[in-house]
Amino acid sequence: MLLEFRVSNYRSFRDEQTFSMLAYPRHEEGLNTHAFATGVENIPPVLKTAAIYGANASGKSNLLKAIQYMRSFVIQTVTNPSPVLNAAFSPFLFDDDSVNKPSSFEISILLNSVRYQYGFSILKGRVLEEYLLAYPQKVAQTWFSRTWNSQTEQYEYSYSTFFKGSKKTWEKMTRDTALYLSTAVALNNIQLKPIYDWFKDQLVVINDLERLNQNFTVNQIKVGKAKDEIINLLQSADFSIDDVHLLTKKVPGKNITFNGDDQVQVTDQELEQDFVSLGHQTDSGVRFLNFDQESLGTQKFFFLAGPIIDILTKQVTILFDELDSSLHPKLVEKLIQAFETFPNQKEGSQLIFTTHCDGLLENQTSSPKQIPLLRRDQVWFISKSSSQFSKVYSLLDFKVRKNESVREGYRKGRFDAIPLIDQLFKAE
Repeated sequence: MLLEFRVSNYRSFRDEQTFSMLAYPRHEEGLNTHAFATGVENIPPVLKTAAIYGANASGKSNLLKAIQYMRSFVIQTVTNPSPVLNAAFSPFLFDDDSVNKPSSFEISILLNSVRYQYGFSILKGRVLEEYLLAYPQKVAQTWFSRTWNSQTEQYEYSYSTFFKGSKKTWEKMTRDTALYLSTAVALNNIQLKPIYDWFKDQLVVINDLERLNQNFTVNQIKVGKAKDEIINLLQSADFSIDDVHLLTKKVPGKNITFNGDDQVQVTDQELEQDFVSLGHQTDSGVRFLNFDQESLGTQKFFFLAGPIIDILTKQVTILFDELDSSLHPKLVEKLIQAFETFPNQKEGSQLIFTTHCDGLLENQTSSPKQIPLLRRDQVWFISKSSSQFSKVYSLLDFKVRKNESVREGYRKGRFDAIPLIDQLFKAE
């Protein structure tokens, strides 16, 4: 599960910024439902969900893209390093110094009760620094450290005695534009594989670069998985949906092939296509509507239901940009509540999302007897300075009275994460 993420000199983040999923244990309200107990000394409970607020163009999406870039760099640079570096890399561009400074990324995760702290820095296509610390006990073990020496034009490596294997071979095979961790895993390093696999299999980002797979929910139902849970989630969101029907039909299609002479051959072919209909409870019984007759909000919630149920049963951290797009605020609340109440939730499943839905802040300071939807340590803000760099900070950074409305304070700009809008038409 994700503990912390740090980034500097990437997109709108000039200075180092820190985002954390570590709970503040002195705030006890909802701690047993909103967070996982780690069972590890010196590591507090880890939050299940977090909401990120900010004005348009403040940098909310960039925070997710920074984590996404780190993930892509880890899992792709061994086989295809140049496109990853050149296409997605972008330092802070609004001053002359940052362009010539390295961009740095660091992530802390918890795997099998061991904390790992992994990071790297890159500049103009070259990895300048890379390191991995492990904390199987209180004292850190620096499994490996790799630093570029500009004078000798060589990498300097150091290792812990706890790190085993063919280190010299892995050094020799690691290119300047690739990561040592990824290269070693490709060459069958067993110790580093769990960290690599976490990036590959347990970290998911949904945004404009990686869209939600709209067939996932359909496929889950089609293979007999999670249909009841999906229907229950739809019902709990007050959609009055009692059933889901899938009908697979053969439809006309085209098969396109290329021969050895680079000529295209197109032939007619029947393709299978799934058609979804949702059964609604009415006074005269269950009536089915074709999926394209449903509202946009119903369609999106249905597409989300399958992935959310799947993630809740796995140790997956999902980052979702603009979760509230096309969804009523109450439906966003329902998705958050699923992470707090789902009976078969796998320890380690997390939902991190950007949103403009300030209704989620409404009950932040209610009575201690009432568990809030989001604790204060689950609320984050991103704002942009007059110099165009973004800052990341938590609601915990502010002193908020017990009966004070966080939502009202947010709307008034107390937390500096809303747009400053001038009068649209000024009087002459």
